[in-house]
Amino acid sequence: MGQDITIENKANKSDIVSLFLTSDPRHQRSLAYYDYSNVSSFGESTYSIAKNSTGEVVGHYAILPLKFMYLNKEYDVGFAQQAITHKDYRSLDLISKIHTHAINNVKDSLDLIFAFSNDRLAEIKKFLFGWHDLGTFSSSVIDLKLVDYKINHNIDELVRFNHDFISNEKKFAIIKSCDYLNHRFLEHPINFYKTFVVRDCDQITGYISLKFYQDNGKTIGHFVDFESKDKNIMKSLIAKAKEFFLFYGVNKVVFWNMSCYKELFDNLIVGEGFTSNFLVYDLTGNNNILDRREWSLSLALSDAF
Repeated sequence: MGQDITIENKANKSDIVSLFLTSDPRHQRSLAYYDYSNVSSFGESTYSIAKNSTGEVVGHYAILPLKFMYLNKEYDVGFAQQAITHKDYRSLDLISKIHTHAINNVKDSLDLIFAFSNDRLAEIKKFLFGWHDLGTFSSSVIDLKLVDYKINHNIDELVRFNHDFISNEKKFAIIKSCDYLNHRFLEHPINFYKTFVVRDCDQITGYISLKFYQDNGKTIGHFVDFESKDKNIMKSLIAKAKEFFLFYGVNKVVFWNMSCYKELFDNLIVGEGFTSNFLVYDLTGNNNILDRREWSLSLALSDAF
């Protein structure tokens, strides 16, 4: 095959999806999912598409714009996702071309970019491209049988978010606008999320979004995202999640324990789940954010879920 490569911003979506399905078959992909995953209430992804000499797609990289808040300051943040190359064209030169094109596309509009990268790509990003290594990002595994919290609030199933949700202002966290939340949990073309909420009149004061996941033939649960006005509300939501999952025979739950509710989960954790490499590319000198303890992240911020 010829190795003459050009880098462009757009390509036939069906060619991109075909590349994903053949190069990384672990996750379901479709045209609808591609469109869904590359848009948020904050904008549409910028793309770096590699094509060979005959115009076939051999590489892809997207940076999705998001907005974060930290200590009352708003940040424009990019989520680098869907980095993939055709197995016959995989090379450092191709990766470098895609990466350089992607960064040049967004460097004037973003404060920083974050990514969850596999081991090989993480090493390249750190040592050749100047990304900051914030360490291995591990998921936690909960045994629901250890949960002894009670349901002390009225809990409903989510119909639609009708207001923004303010996260802990002391953590570097995504701005959870109602548009963002509705898109993330109600419009996914493949996955189903069961979301429970606690209300005070018309205001949602807490929610937890759940998902079933198949892992080596076993069904496990995911706490994809959760937020609440106070810890007592969160305890009720965790108890409701336990009730829901146990009914379907699910005992174990995987989630990212990076939030201000960490103390509620620590005694329930029985092991470690999947891991990834957490990296940040700083565009505007944000040294105060290059500490992973300052971040609040959930599984909602992964294109795999």
